[in-house]
Amino acid sequence: MDILRDAKFLVLLPALVGFLRVGVRRQGWTRWMGLLMVIVVGLEGWCYWLSSQQRSNTLYYDLYMPVEFVLLCAVIWEIAGRKTKVRTQLLIGLCIVLTVFTFETSHNGGFAQFNTNTLIIGGFCLTVLSGLGLFRLLEQPEPLIRLPEFWALLSITAYFIGIIPVFGLYNYLAERSSELASDLIHMNDVLYVVRYGMVSVAFFLASGRDLRLR
Repeated sequence: MDILRDAKFLVLLPALVGFLRVGVRRQGWTRWMGLLMVIVVGLEGWCYWLSSQQRSNTLYYDLYMPVEFVLLCAVIWEIAGRKTKVRTQLLIGLCIVLTVFTFETSHNGGFAQFNTNTLIIGGFCLTVLSGLGLFRLLEQPEPLIRLPEFWALLSITAYFIGIIPVFGLYNYLAERSSELASDLIHMNDVLYVVRYGMVSVAFFLASGRDLRLR
């Protein structure tokens, strides 16, 4: 399939345009989400090429996991107002994910296998943390759908709450039916498109706004 026809790449384009529209030097959560976008575009392009050459891309996706977690925690921190309680929850989540990542990588003997457990546990932590951020947005007088912070947090919550069952079942199905496991992974592509569609909305709404909630 041509890279330009791949929905996973196409959905990144409006998100990147939205980031550039907000401004690269803009303070707040957009700088961290924007940095993540740049990394994602590079990662997906590189891994797409590796796949086309029938070479493994597991190493790069595994290394991306802790980077993604840290940057998304930074997004949540900025939106949540950097309050001490939120900061403590984020640091605890970060320690848990990095510990699981280190243990699983060691257990797998390196990066020959995809770190599924890290993704599941990290996804659970991000779902909880972004959910707490969404709960705080209820304090805002403006309708939620008009808040860029709402769409940024919802993109995290919706994606990671969705991939938990997907990757939770993957190893089980892979041992029994590679075809079913492959079909299940396609659900991740759907969630991916939904996620970055929401990120695009968040960036476009963020133009010209104060990006730190009080």
